[in-house]
Amino acid sequence: MNKLGIGIAIAIVIAIASAPRMARAAEDFNELRRQAEAIKSISADFTQTKKMKLLKKPLVSKGRFLYQSPDSVRWEYQTPIRTVSLVKGGSVKRFNLAADGKWRADSSSAVEGMRIVMEQITGWLAGRFDEGTLFSASLVPGDRPVVILSPRDKEMARFISRVEVRFSNRPGVVEAVEIFEGEATSTLIEFSSVKLDEAVDSRQFEAVE
Repeated sequence: MNKLGIGIAIAIVIAIASAPRMARAAEDFNELRRQAEAIKSISADFTQTKKMKLLKKPLVSKGRFLYQSPDSVRWEYQTPIRTVSLVKGGSVKRFNLAADGKWRADSSSAVEGMRIVMEQITGWLAGRFDEGTLFSASLVPGDRPVVILSPRDKEMARFISRVEVRFSNRPGVVEAVEIFEGEATSTLIEFSSVKLDEAVDSRQFEAVE
């Protein structure tokens, strides 16, 4: 996945994972919206599995993310390398852990990719999946609902063909998000230890440590 794609993928996952309180069997986006708007904070662990045709075995990363309403996010990769993305009030900062043990600010296009999709995040955090300008959304209802996001722009479709958001049989909890990037290439992000509406230290969205 290229750096713009990384930014978009993180934004998608953050946004969708912030809408885990669905009705027992969501039938439309209005239900998603009503439930998402009530959420004040989220914390969760995640495992990311990257599959590519050229790789003999998948690349696996693990990390943690935090969300605090209305617009604060901390997305942290903990293994095998450490990076942290901080989103607050419309600004985006990204840091990499250097070999000397110090955090270095990242000014690459990955940060620009995050900035581009910030306008989408606000709507997604409120459960408005069907109102985004970058992706069109469809809902497959049922006991295990699935939200499918398809890029509207042909250029974006070159590196993200679609995104599938899968909810578990536990009402309202996101089980996984899979990002399809082309033939034999995909990124699967699975969530665990999801906690809602617990107290969150706001300083975690302002500094790496």
